Amino acid sequence: MRSNVRRSQFYTAWKRDERDSTTLNTIDVAKHAQKRKILNLCFTDASLSAACDFTVRHVDRWLQLIVEELNDISEEWSAPVDFSKKVDALLFDIMGDLCFGKSFDVKEPGQNVLKEVPHCITEYMLFYYPVRRPLIWAGYLLVC
Repeated sequence: MRSNVRRSQFYTAWKRDERDSTTLNTIDVAKHAQKRKILNLCFTDASLSAACDFTVRHVDRWLQLIVEELNDISEEWSAPVDFSKKVDALLFDIMGDLCFGKSFDVKEPGQNVLKEVPHCITEYMLFYYPVRRPLIWAGYLLVC
């Protein structure tokens, strides 16, 4: 966490190519500091406090929907639920509200053409950042 410490080569495993440079995969201290300086403008106390209202409202509604879904079940045991899809929908709605000023209402019950978008984003990220390649990870772990 200190600015005088250089990150190990392990972090370059996240790079797709040489042009792909983010705060997660930049190990050069000066370049990383420059990227963090820009990001820090977004994460001030005032902006985080403002985001709390949006986040709490979405989480409260999300929990309400889960409780309603559980109350609708008349059986003793409910069917299994892929909770990761529910969390993806919550995060997508929060990000829509924070970034665009309007929730996409993906977590809400009913038809919505955007309900597949969080899944598409996840699949894209797995394609773009193929972290499941064990030989790459093993090589970086051995170097560290």
